[in-house]
Amino acid sequence: MNSLKSWVQNLKKASFKGIPFEVESHQSEFGRRIVSHSFPYKDKPYNEDLGKKQRSLQITGFLVGDNYFAKRDKLIEAVEKGKSGELIHPYLGSMEVECASISVSESHTKGRFCSIQFTFLETGTQLPLKVTENKIAKVFSACAQLTEKSQKSFENKFSALNASSKYLHKMQDAIKSSMSGIKNAEKFVSSVTQLATDLSYVVRNVNSSIHKTTMFTGNISSLIYGAFCALDSCIKGSLSDKNKKAMAKLIPTYAMPGMFQMLFKNDHKNDSATYTKVQLAEQSYKKILAYKSMFKMRLFFLMQNRKRSPDEIKVDQNIYELEILIKIFTICAWCEMVTTATFLSVNDINKARDDIAEAIDSLMHNKTIDDEVYDMLYQLRSRIYDNLNSIANKLPVIYKVKIRYRQTLLNFCFEQFGNLDKENEILYLNNIKNPEYLFKGQILKVIA
Repeated sequence: MNSLKSWVQNLKKASFKGIPFEVESHQSEFGRRIVSHSFPYKDKPYNEDLGKKQRSLQITGFLVGDNYFAKRDKLIEAVEKGKSGELIHPYLGSMEVECASISVSESHTKGRFCSIQFTFLETGTQLPLKVTENKIAKVFSACAQLTEKSQKSFENKFSALNASSKYLHKMQDAIKSSMSGIKNAEKFVSSVTQLATDLSYVVRNVNSSIHKTTMFTGNISSLIYGAFCALDSCIKGSLSDKNKKAMAKLIPTYAMPGMFQMLFKNDHKNDSATYTKVQLAEQSYKKILAYKSMFKMRLFFLMQNRKRSPDEIKVDQNIYELEILIKIFTICAWCEMVTTATFLSVNDINKARDDIAEAIDSLMHNKTIDDEVYDMLYQLRSRIYDNLNSIANKLPVIYKVKIRYRQTLLNFCFEQFGNLDKENEILYLNNIKNPEYLFKGQILKVIA
């Protein structure tokens, strides 16, 4: 008959972080995290299981001997240092725990002895709460504030014109030019014929009615902003709340009933799931070109070495402020677009970032810009840099490959990558017209 070890011999020597102690008794708690939900008029509750409960261990231990002071101090120090450590439990064996508390009891009547109460908790996964900063929302917020402030600034600086002023036609021509700029910018991305037709109707109607609006600052500001929001919606193929609000003011006077209905009803959606990444990047590139075209539009041209009357100076100042206002509208819409655009490489996103920064810098250098508008432009520049740089960190880099001999793009893809996955990408990056012929020495851009 085999002899069995007594249960005492099976007990392990207790210790925490390598410091030994004796155990008098212990109590352990295990189980599940059950939350009971009670409902009105229901006899039985609903018990929700939220997972395994954290193990809790209560140990009553002791130290004895002439040198127990040193062991006691080491245990206290180990607990107060924090962090998890190995607990050798006499009954449960080795486990990784954290000591929540330690209580030491000593008595004069019990010399050379101290009692210790431990509370140990099972060590969990070290996953601290991670706060994710919404950088896109910050850009949109900065754009909204800048748009609102720029309109107020324009209204404060705009000088009302007398209806009999012989220079009134210059202001009218400037507004018509801005409408032409809006129509030309839309051509870069016109993929929905109905939207392009609706926008053209607005432009024509504004141009034919412009003599009625130039006398009122608020009318000009809301008119230009409404027309610009119509352009912005056509470019993006969707209707934001702010654009919807601006266009609602525009439509009763300058648009026929039913215009932009595909946007108002959300019938027209740019569903990214139906496009490849290369196609989305190409669409983003065209949208960026549309905003760049709008930003480059000029309304004010100062004639050198020519005396101007006070009325003409007033009109020129109005036109200049109108140009600044449209540029700010464009910058804000441009920034909103690039934060949600698709880029294939670090090179592409860095180019987009630098173009926006250059445009914002050119606005900040205007002497007529208010200090508050200047600060908002600076803040927007900082936020767009932060947003695009965080995206760039996740993108690959473009490198260049030299064709060693005449071949087709198909052969090149198989030679370099072993498949055709990058064929469309290379076609787009290099604007290849004839994929059947790559000449010797040709340089191709390829995404790593």
